[in-house]
Amino acid sequence: MKANELKEKILQGYNRLNEKNPYIKIVGLLIVVFLLDYFLIMQFQVRTLKALNTKIMTLKTDLKKSREDIQLFAAYQNQLKRAQDKFENVSRKIRSKDELPLVLENISRLANKNSIRLEQVMPNTSLMKSVLKNNDGQYFAIPIQVQARSEYHDFGRFLNELENEEIFLRIPEFVIRANKEDRTRHDVELTLQAIVFEEKEKKKK
Repeated sequence: MKANELKEKILQGYNRLNEKNPYIKIVGLLIVVFLLDYFLIMQFQVRTLKALNTKIMTLKTDLKKSREDIQLFAAYQNQLKRAQDKFENVSRKIRSKDELPLVLENISRLANKNSIRLEQVMPNTSLMKSVLKNNDGQYFAIPIQVQARSEYHDFGRFLNELENEEIFLRIPEFVIRANKEDRTRHDVELTLQAIVFEEKEKKKK
């Protein structure tokens, strides 16, 4: 059977169906519209929905990460604030290198206050060492050798006041020995470490 003959038979069959059921064209048209809508319009919408879904998931992930980063940022800010406050509190107790005589005077004052007889208070600048350097200058630790005579209780009060004084002094070591000539007092050898600051020289323009 030739193609033309097959085509004519299909058309004749369609016409006969159309004569018996005049709504067949409408149904056929609806089917064609549906198929076009599905394969063309709906497929485009499905692709759009998939793309939007992927974007939404990415945005949700980014938002979650941003919230976590914000929380971490707040924690870092609090840590930084605490560190800065602590640094400032310590810095307030640090004298400039030129104020070393003031530090020695303060040691003598506290010794007299606590009935301690000082025999020597000597800074050893030859053993001075740098402990910190920043844009403003340099911090140095200067050992101060102290020889004195004191009772146990007086010496304890002296050490306590030194540590609480508004001058940064560390007490790395001390030695107490009995004094045969003075039963009430003991020989004390004490090494203090004063932290002082030397400002950086500004370059002339």
